[in-house]
Amino acid sequence: MIGELTMQRHQDLERHGIHHSHEEMEWFDVLPGEQIAYRIQGKDVNNEYSLFDLRMAAKQGNGPIAIHHKADEIFRIIEGEARFHIGGKEFNAGAGDVLVVPRGTPHAFLNIGDSHLHMSIMFTPPGDELIFKEVHGKSMDEIIELAKKYEVSVVGPPIVYNK
Repeated sequence: MIGELTMQRHQDLERHGIHHSHEEMEWFDVLPGEQIAYRIQGKDVNNEYSLFDLRMAAKQGNGPIAIHHKADEIFRIIEGEARFHIGGKEFNAGAGDVLVVPRGTPHAFLNIGDSHLHMSIMFTPPGDELIFKEVHGKSMDEIIELAKKYEVSVVGPPIVYNK
């Protein structure tokens, strides 16, 4: 019995390689001045994580302080500089930096640079990233209501960077 369960679990986790060329990325608008491109979807990796890239215009904010209740979020800054609010603390982060936001932690960010911000963002487990397919063209009140569907709570206003 244990051997059968072990074999079944191994089969369930069978993996395959994934290659997504940078040139083939499909960017789409989310909020004004913000675009994302899905890189790895949960369905491709046994619903263990998802990965997408985000581009944000200079001096652009991402939205209000929010809490993801079911997913951890990992940010890797590729280009630019951001101001992050994580768990009540604010700090700047730049290219090469990695930030981990455990589920249940209030967070937000904005681009404080004079050029675009480019980040890779991972959710584990996946699912929360799907909200971005639905927010384009919606008001902030509609987005806050939509967030509930993804078990995300808005708990504060957008952060503001004052030099």
